[in-house]
Amino acid sequence: MSSLQLFIVFCLLTVTSWSQNGKAVFSQSQVEIGETFTLTYAFPLSNENAKIEFQPNKSFLIASTIEGKSSNESIEIYTSFKDTLMNLDEGPYWIGVYELICWDSGKFLIPPVSITINGADYTLPQASLTCKLIPHQKSVELYDIKENFTKLPEEKGKLSAFFSTYGWVLLILLFIGLLAYILFKRRKKSVEKAPNIPLSLEERTLMAIDALMNKKLWREGKLKDHYIELALLLKSFLGEIYQLELKERTSSETVLILKQKNIDDVLIKQIKEVLQQADLVKFAKSDVVEEGVIHTTNVCKLLVKEISKQFSHV
Repeated sequence: MSSLQLFIVFCLLTVTSWSQNGKAVFSQSQVEIGETFTLTYAFPLSNENAKIEFQPNKSFLIASTIEGKSSNESIEIYTSFKDTLMNLDEGPYWIGVYELICWDSGKFLIPPVSITINGADYTLPQASLTCKLIPHQKSVELYDIKENFTKLPEEKGKLSAFFSTYGWVLLILLFIGLLAYILFKRRKKSVEKAPNIPLSLEERTLMAIDALMNKKLWREGKLKDHYIELALLLKSFLGEIYQLELKERTSSETVLILKQKNIDDVLIKQIKEVLQQADLVKFAKSDVVEEGVIHTTNVCKLLVKEISKQFSHV
């Protein structure tokens, strides 16, 4: 962020509520789901060499819900926290900025946070924000969310057509098969029946993803349906392999819960990429070219293979 931008942010802060000379303000009082915005903190310093201690959050800010469906909510940190020092007419100021993105609607309150200046503890004030759904446009058709799994393709033979064309061939094959069976029974008294091994979770999930890709829903104007089913397949796989209930969880909640399982950061990042792309298509009506759809789907398949491989070594 440039000095000019920081100066503008600071000017805005002068009209906000403050605590012990600390200030906190959102760049917008109301935002839409999927829209990025900033939360800026400012604190005056006695001199430029002041020792500042502030512990920023890494992935999410926990906010209390003033109006909404739950008591607590997570607001995602879109880019890493940045801070700097600025010299104004009033003296030096410490400025800290979060760039955030909200995935749930409601009125949220970010609680006060602590900052230490030269060994003394101070409090940066709370800040409130309203996050709302994107307003419906009459010219844009709304689609129902189809939260169901892709059915695995079933193989159906056309027996009637086969019999009418190749009936005599079938009779010959039947005779040869019967003869082979009799010879086999004479050579071996007992036949061990091979066990019917069910498909693994990895195999079932990969088959379902391939079936979804073969439908090519995005070519029929059903890009949203493709990403909804892809996200559900991934959540179902993760929920079953880690013994979690994730189907009704938001993308942010899913990532938070999985982090508690000590999953590799690279895998967490890839899971977040797939779920976040699905949210952008569902809620922000983001448009994705075919190469992007294929890329996201391949990332999902690689996740299934890698996580399954880790569990096979346990």
